Amino acid sequence: MAELPYPRLALLADGFTDDDRADRAVTAVKAGVRWVHLRDHQAGPNAFEDAARSLTARLRDVAEEVTVTVNTRLAVADALDAGLHLGWRGPSVDEARDLLGRDALIGYSAHDEIGLEGDRAPVVDYYFFSPVYATSSKPYQPPVGISALRSFCRTASPTPTLALGGITPERVRACREAGAEGVAVLSGIMEADLKAMEANGVFATSALAAVTAQNTETVAEAHNLPPSLVAAQIDAVADDMDVRVAKTGMLSAPEIIETVADRVRAHDLQPFVVDPVMISKTGFKLLQDEAIETLID
Repeated sequence: MAELPYPRLALLADGFTDDDRADRAVTAVKAGVRWVHLRDHQAGPNAFEDAARSLTARLRDVAEEVTVTVNTRLAVADALDAGLHLGWRGPSVDEARDLLGRDALIGYSAHDEIGLEGDRAPVVDYYFFSPVYATSSKPYQPPVGISALRSFCRTASPTPTLALGGITPERVRACREAGAEGVAVLSGIMEADLKAMEANGVFATSALAAVTAQNTETVAEAHNLPPSLVAAQIDAVADDMDVRVAKTGMLSAPEIIETVADRVRAHDLQPFVVDPVMISKTGFKLLQDEAIETLID
């Protein structure tokens, strides 16, 4: 069996084809995470593979020893010399072993003990067992609880189990005491900024400046909202709430930039961070050429 990476903490980089979420995965590895699991159920084959190649290279640049596993996409795992994570859909464990070899790290998602015993039990290196606690990523799926985790770990032994679903720092000890070898985390890292804000009594809101038609492969169209509507949104938020900090996103046209700047000055929104969004990850231009000087000014 393949050895699990240490520390026994797997980061589920869900939605990693999004540039921002890929950046969060890189930041996590810089902070010491050594296992990143690439998952994006909505991404098309080409978008998934391209993003996986790019992110895997970045992660290995940060830490050569980082372990990367790929969710169900066998060919991508093979191309990247990565591990593979399976479930009831997709390739079988035997198919994965035949292609990736006996030393590849192969895991399996489980939600109960059905199929763990006897000849039908998958011969894998680890299990993700979920959801142990209620989780925002799958609100429709009720948590199974610590008792179920304990029972699963006993049945799965000696194959190690990682607890997944609603894992927070204060819950890790209970999972380990129940028999889990480690934990897998999604929202606790990938959405840490929002959780950090919530934990500190901060409420995040927004004012839209544009709408886009896009999917995981491309941005098809982008349209600016009327400047008057952008101004009205900012006014509505600033008049109702005590805004302590603000930042920009996609501001593609000179008149939009001027409108936002005017309302920022009118409401004295400080500190204020300008975060230029100039081009999408698929190459779609989001900042008009004539707007660049306006943005700089």
